[in-house]
Amino acid sequence: PAPPKVMGANGSKQFKDSVRALRADDPSFRVLDCDGERVGDRGMRRIAEALRRNRHLRGLKLGDCRITDVGLARLTRVLCTNQVLLSHLRTLDLSTSSSPPIGNAFGDEGAMHLSELLDNLHSLRYLRVADCGIGDEGAVFIAHALSKNAALKTLDLGHNSISDIGAEQLGRALHTNQTLEGLYLWHNRVFHSGAEALALGLACNKSLKSLGLGCNNIGDEGVKALSLALLTVIRDSQLVWLALGGNHITDKGAEHIAALLKPQKPLQNRPLLQEGVAKEDYSSSTSRLYNAIQTTGLRPLLELGVTPSQVSLTIQDTDGAEPPADGAEPPADGAEPQLGKLKENMENIACCPLESLGLGGNQIGDEGVKLLVEALYANTNLQSLGLADNRIGDNGAASMADLLLHTSSLISIVLSGNDIHDDGCSKIVASLSQNTSLRKLYLAKNPIGDTVGRQCVEVVGRLNTTLQVLDLHNTRMSVPTVTTLVQTMRERQVLHALGTQAIPMEGVKGVHQPPTGNMLAMKSTSPPREICWP
Repeated sequence: PAPPKVMGANGSKQFKDSVRALRADDPSFRVLDCDGERVGDRGMRRIAEALRRNRHLRGLKLGDCRITDVGLARLTRVLCTNQVLLSHLRTLDLSTSSSPPIGNAFGDEGAMHLSELLDNLHSLRYLRVADCGIGDEGAVFIAHALSKNAALKTLDLGHNSISDIGAEQLGRALHTNQTLEGLYLWHNRVFHSGAEALALGLACNKSLKSLGLGCNNIGDEGVKALSLALLTVIRDSQLVWLALGGNHITDKGAEHIAALLKPQKPLQNRPLLQEGVAKEDYSSSTSRLYNAIQTTGLRPLLELGVTPSQVSLTIQDTDGAEPPADGAEPPADGAEPQLGKLKENMENIACCPLESLGLGGNQIGDEGVKLLVEALYANTNLQSLGLADNRIGDNGAASMADLLLHTSSLISIVLSGNDIHDDGCSKIVASLSQNTSLRKLYLAKNPIGDTVGRQCVEVVGRLNTTLQVLDLHNTRMSVPTVTTLVQTMRERQVLHALGTQAIPMEGVKGVHQPPTGNMLAMKSTSPPREICWP
């Protein structure tokens, strides 16, 4: 985190100028940014007084300001009496953007004031209260207001002390709230019971697009509940981003996630889920037709106009009819009805809407990866898969390499911090010679050596033209191999960014170390800011 700004007796010069602009109601002053000012409740009183007649402010950033519930109460009273800001203020951010964030220790008492704001501030779209000492009591206040709120789009409650009790109330809020799009509960104390409560809310929710549950302890049982809930609303769910990193998920949990990722007929047991009865029977929820699509990829065949006879040579009819013998001519009558029936069955098959799935920092091994890969062969929606810091070895890497030979939807894969050696990594790199969709590949902190480095020079440097980010830092590659790799990528202008361990850069023409850590810019554009635990 950045060091605190130098404070005088009444705040920094920037703070004084900001308060003066607020009081003058300067139309160009739309966002008050006091992150790190640490003005305390005394400074909040000055801000509140300046806001009484302000009509143009649209956002407040008050992270690491040492505000207590007293200061937050004062801000709440002013905002609730300013009719213009009640209908125009869009953002209230009470945490810094640093990692980890630094908030304000106003606790559950402050959360009570936040619930009052949510009840009255109908324009607020973004509320961030990470690292603010909020526990279950505060979560209850916020959840109660959220159940009646129809404006808020993003709620960040990360780095607090919310347990299953608070998660249960937030799950209930999701039953009725149909406008919230992002809910983040990073680094709390949510276990599988809390995840089950959130799952019940998801089973009735059609608005949530992002759910962050990283660094809790939901385990395999929590993943099972979430997967079942999403299966019940697989056609209506808007959830495209799910982060479950650091939750003690094993291969068993990966099996539940794989069942969700497979295209299939939606489960019809929503009432059971609402009553808290989680009956799992994934196999009965899929048809023979789906099983065939999963293994042979027939979806694109029908779209290309494959005849019914060709299709029937590969799969059985869902009513149990046997396919004709090899070489047999299809019947003249009934061909079109059969094709129509196949198309109808395919239309009844839904694909999980998830586009980004984060599973880093868990206990998933080769068997779990194999299950995920098998599910993803027929999945056309998932674009980003995070599996950093798990227990994946060469067999899991081989499964992932095979997936890269058959998928055209994945654009980002994170495998950093596993136990992948040269054999497994070589297969992944070799698959890049045929894959044209992957844009970002993270293999850092794996025990891979010069064999992989030389292969990267050949495949990524000369054969693959689509990969943009390759992260190989903290590996066992020697300095000469890394230097050759950097020179090749720089000369061919293939990558946007290349991650390597620190090496002497003298003699590597044009290479510089940008401020984003281990990423070397291979082109004139700065490398993207990445996280290896999505």
